[in-house]
Amino acid sequence: MDEVVTGTDVVSQFLAAAAAGDTDAVIATLADDAEMVTPLSSRVVVRGRDDLRIFFGAFLPVLSRELHWRSRVSNGDTTVALAVARLGGVRVEDAMLIEQNADGRICRITPHVRPWLGLTVSAFVLGPKLMRHPGLIRRAMARR
Repeated sequence: MDEVVTGTDVVSQFLAAAAAGDTDAVIATLADDAEMVTPLSSRVVVRGRDDLRIFFGAFLPVLSRELHWRSRVSNGDTTVALAVARLGGVRVEDAMLIEQNADGRICRITPHVRPWLGLTVSAFVLGPKLMRHPGLIRRAMARR
C-alpha cells in the first residue's frame, strides 16, 4: 500500500510537487546552489535552480503521470524516498537520496533508478529534450 506523503516540511513539498508535475513548486523547495547527480553518471551533475528548472520541466510532465511515492525514511537532514512510476510502459523504481542544507532547503538530490531498462527508457525520453539546452549539458559535465 502506498504511503501518502503530506505535511509542510520541504521534502514533503518536493515529493508532492514532483508527483503533481509542478516544476515551479519543485524549484521552490531547492537551495539556490542545489544540485542533482544524474543517475546515468555520477560525473554529470545538474547545478543551480535555472538548470534544474530546465531538467525538471523536461522530465516531470512525462514522469509524474504515474509517479507514486511509496515510503520515505529521514535522519536529520537526509531523506531517502522510494518511488515507483511507469515510463513508456516500463516500470521504473527510484530510491532518491535528498539532502537539505542548514536552512532546510534541498541542496542535493541523488536518484538511484532501476531497473536498467527503466533507466534506459528515462534517458531516451529525457535526452532529446535536454539536447535543446546544450549549455545545461556542458555545465552538467564540467568537473568542479
